[in-house]
Amino acid sequence: MTKIFVILLSLYTTNVFAGYGGYIGANDNRSYGSLSDPDYQGVVKLYIGKSRCTGGFISKNLVLTNDHCVLKCVQGNQCTAEFWNGSAYEKSNLKVAAYYKEDDFEVLNGKDWGILVSDKDSNFYRPISQNTTPGQVLRGGFGTLRIIEDSEIPFLRELYAKTWKEVQSECGNKGPECVNRHVEEKLKRMGKKPLLGDTNNFKIQTCNILGPHPKSDRMVKTDCDSAGGDSGAPLLRSGQIVALNNSGQQFIFGEADANANAVKTENFYKYAQKYIAKHVNSSSAHSSQPNNNNNTNQGTNSGVNSMPGNLQPSTNQPNSDDEQQRIEQILQQRLQEFDCD
Repeated sequence: MTKIFVILLSLYTTNVFAGYGGYIGANDNRSYGSLSDPDYQGVVKLYIGKSRCTGGFISKNLVLTNDHCVLKCVQGNQCTAEFWNGSAYEKSNLKVAAYYKEDDFEVLNGKDWGILVSDKDSNFYRPISQNTTPGQVLRGGFGTLRIIEDSEIPFLRELYAKTWKEVQSECGNKGPECVNRHVEEKLKRMGKKPLLGDTNNFKIQTCNILGPHPKSDRMVKTDCDSAGGDSGAPLLRSGQIVALNNSGQQFIFGEADANANAVKTENFYKYAQKYIAKHVNSSSAHSSQPNNNNNTNQGTNSGVNSMPGNLQPSTNQPNSDDEQQRIEQILQQRLQEFDCD
């Protein structure tokens, strides 16, 4: 059994988007929460076609999330957001503001971030931090993996090991989601609760940025419990977004060196802040609402540089010819001024 699980572990420790299953530590430290919680106001649930992600407002109408989520919007999927407006949950439609071209994107190159525009303003938004240092953070997300009781972990470890042995010829080249499907079918036949599909519940936790990622200086390792749907979840410290959850492992349940990954905000701070300044200051399509959150991004619109040239505005973003022309002018300026790398 031990040998089987070692094989399973070696296969599952490949970094993947927080999209197929998830990483859970020795204990599942998540709890159920609400977007109305002051600690998490400004976080949003993203609906992207049939997929789910998490994001966060960084101005009254701009949402920051992972690039691999934004790319799904670019591919023609309807994208919407659910957020707390101060008194109730509200839904808005999203259009793409900026993203990395698909041929320039890899999960571990630190470019896994993009910006969406909401057609409704949020009363709550967060500044982006210039420093991602080790230490405690708050993180909330809409991961598909339900909260797992400690008592379940030995059973689930054994179930995954047995299942992998049975289906490895079928699932060997199909990725961990193939094994997940078989495990879910077994749990159903046993009359036990499924593990995946819990996308409606907001799950929060206090976790830690552990330190630099060994494969990318633009990323960090965390001990946050990560699952599909948590992609783009902001890691919050002192009311600021200090990193973005972007990838994890598959159902490791506390094995060594199996931690989630996050994109460091200082790598895109100046680009995002410049975009906030240009977009919000010239926007007349959104009504002005008071910001009742103390954690706003006041004073962050000056002293920053243009966005990198390979960040592209979406073709479906502008609502008018003037807006289209304005964004094309900004893009040309970016191409002249910056090479991201």
